[in-house]
Amino acid sequence: MIKAIIVDDDELCRTVINDLLEEVDGFECVANFGNALDAFKFLNENVVVVVFLDVEMPYMYSATKKGLKNIAVRFSEYEDIALAKYF
Repeated sequence: MIKAIIVDDDELCRTVINDLLEEVDGFECVANFGNALDAFKFLNENVVVVVFLDVEMPYMYSATKKGLKNIAVRFSEYEDIALAKYF
């Protein structure tokens, strides 16, 4: 089972992503968060394979600099940054 978390300040987005994950065999959403700081506290104590992450949230820039170093692919609702790679 691939463990995942969802981090988005929009409750509807979290619900939609969670509902979609429930339809995918092999994925388990173990938690979801409405802010980055709570998510990073969780990640300091737990291991997950996939993080569905809204990088346009408050505190996200400083949080990613401190805690999340391996964002492989970032998706955005904005066309100009629809797909960006990070290493």
